[in-house]
Amino acid sequence: MSLPRVVILPALLLAAAPAAASTPDLFGLGSPAAAAAGAVAATAGDFSACFHDPAGLAAADRASLHLGWSAVDARLRAGDRNVDLEHAGGFVFGFDLPLALPLPWLPGLAFGLAVHAPPAAVVAIRARPPDEPAFPYYEGRTARWLVLPALALRLPAGWSAGVALDLFAGIRGPFELREGPTGAVEGRAASEMYSTAAPIAGLRWAPLDVLALAVTWRAEFSAPAAAAASVEAGGASTGLTASIAGLFRPHTLILGAAWTPRRGSLEIDLSWARWSAFRGAAADVAAELQGVRIDPREVELPFRDAFGVRLGGEYRFALGRVGFALRGGYAFESRILPEDAPGAARLDGDRHRLATGFGLGLDLDDETALRLDAHLAAEWVAGASALVPTGDPGAPAERVEGRGVVLAAGATLGMEWR
Repeated sequence: MSLPRVVILPALLLAAAPAAASTPDLFGLGSPAAAAAGAVAATAGDFSACFHDPAGLAAADRASLHLGWSAVDARLRAGDRNVDLEHAGGFVFGFDLPLALPLPWLPGLAFGLAVHAPPAAVVAIRARPPDEPAFPYYEGRTARWLVLPALALRLPAGWSAGVALDLFAGIRGPFELREGPTGAVEGRAASEMYSTAAPIAGLRWAPLDVLALAVTWRAEFSAPAAAAASVEAGGASTGLTASIAGLFRPHTLILGAAWTPRRGSLEIDLSWARWSAFRGAAADVAAELQGVRIDPREVELPFRDAFGVRLGGEYRFALGRVGFALRGGYAFESRILPEDAPGAARLDGDRHRLATGFGLGLDLDDETALRLDAHLAAEWVAGASALVPTGDPGAPAERVEGRGVVLAAGATLGMEWR
């Protein structure tokens, strides 16, 4: 192993590392939410409220337990290349437990937990060089565990409030490489994991039996990794410090309004996500070679805020003891990178999503019910392009175009009881 490769290769990887969050950030948590294109901020009332609006936990009148599966398949292309998503799928688990209280100022409270677990990895951060095409909005977002414990309060006059914590861990610590007595490279490492968390807060108001209003705020989230390296080989010494803020999710604000007659619901959600704060996953990279400082060029991309609108609805009817629900939705979100974004082969375009699904409910008795929900969704990416510098400084940048569709499907089985 040559000394320059030890220094430069990690720096390049850090400079190109992507954003990442979780599958619920893309399509919603739970099949009912995904089937409504994520437009559930004012109506989610089971474990999925931990993500969409924690205040909704307090609106439930039954405790419930859910287990399910979700899958995502990307059909994205950049130029003549396919761009795949890794670990695209996972198990879904959650419960909500509402409790009534004999207090006029606090009629009830509720506890909830939501978990999304990819089957093959706790987290995956894939670093691509700047000239390799990637879609940063999707990159890595299906490859992270999501753990959301939540608490909600039911308040008088139709109000409820709730908060959840998005829990994860970062990694930090030094490592050292040096030549041993025999000339072989010896290594030492002392890394540790530490906890990190970001809140999700929600407020809901139901002024009428058929109207619900909600606001949800998801705090910016990242799970940093930091390392300090010391390398000695061939009589030369090198120091490298680097930190990476992967698993980025921006500050997000959602406003929801739902009309909820007896046989269904119709909801509209408006969202804003502060992607302009994202600078790529590289934070600080510095190296020192025999007393000479080396600062690799950082690729800065013109990320910008995203605005979205989601429309979703549900129609319910019953045949005997079996209840049926038909769901559908449409979502739009603006691009986080401009057309012909300069600097690297990072692509994004406006996103349009269509979703549908169904639900089946069976009352086992007056106290207990089984529920099965399923969903299908397709999201199209339009107008993605980037300008990529070539190896020749005097040559014009190469234009790379991207397009494609991301498909999602899943099902959730639940049990409810009073």
